[in-house]
Amino acid sequence: MSSTGGRVLYTYSLDKCDVQDKTKLADFRKARAEWVDLLEKDPLHSVSRQLSGLVWQDAVFRLFNEAWRIEDPAQPSGVTAPLLAEALVNGYVANLVLGVGRLTDKADYGKSGARNVVSLKRLVEEIKSKRDLITREIFVCYDGLVYDVNTIPPPSRRGSGGFIGVEIGGPFDWSTPTLLHEHFDGLSGVDPSARSRTDTIADAAFDEIETLLSCPEIEKLRELRNKVIAHAADPISRAHLSSFGFKLQEAKVALHALCWAYHRVQINLLWNSGGGVMPIPQFDIFDRMDISLLSQAQTSGLPPFWQQVVAERERWVKEPPP
Repeated sequence: MSSTGGRVLYTYSLDKCDVQDKTKLADFRKARAEWVDLLEKDPLHSVSRQLSGLVWQDAVFRLFNEAWRIEDPAQPSGVTAPLLAEALVNGYVANLVLGVGRLTDKADYGKSGARNVVSLKRLVEEIKSKRDLITREIFVCYDGLVYDVNTIPPPSRRGSGGFIGVEIGGPFDWSTPTLLHEHFDGLSGVDPSARSRTDTIADAAFDEIETLLSCPEIEKLRELRNKVIAHAADPISRAHLSSFGFKLQEAKVALHALCWAYHRVQINLLWNSGGGVMPIPQFDIFDRMDISLLSQAQTSGLPPFWQQVVAERERWVKEPPP
């Protein structure tokens, strides 16, 4: 049993794995542990956390957008207050554009030479650069499974207690290696009749993911991030921008592409346990949706407060900071 960073990752030691190249196996297990950490374990910026946040924020904004659509003009409510709508739209646009940009940033090398961004793009780049570690025998057998299921003893020889159920994981599991071989056939493009322990992942598997991460909708959001949201580009450098906004359908396509690319990395390349990306709220998301924003009496106290805020900001260009 081995672990990285205090977290148990592998049940079987290297010598118990049906892999001929133990050195490469050790390198792969170390690299895979780092990739899984970036994918889902980083406490602040894991890829899964970033992606789930974007999917959640998009869903919430669309809920408010639907509320604006169905509002009865004869009975207006606080949900369509111009200032509230402005804040919601601006927040949604900024979060989406910056979030998509973060997830598709290439690896950045710091002064130490180490890569210092957590992004889906970086993860794909790293896995691709180390694809020689992901041979068929390692993909199938990196944690105790056998390469050839025909070498597994029949159930009747496994003990006096008889055969009960199907063992999952370890040297007596015949179903998982079979599934993994079939899966790797697709990744490698190798016909089952020509399988070899040294088969590797074909370019096509990476090309598909890279195409998803550079689809036109994502590239448009990245350009908005670079020229408008994150940086104030001058007229010359932003002259080629076709627009300063995006359509909700384009946002949906971009997020769908990110989610599918994430799934392909998690399941196809790393064979890691996967789940949905939409968080499950632990509260009633429709709570207080059916009541007004403020009473008339409460609203009457806002104009004086607004004037104070305006006056304070006017002083910022007349007086030095304290």
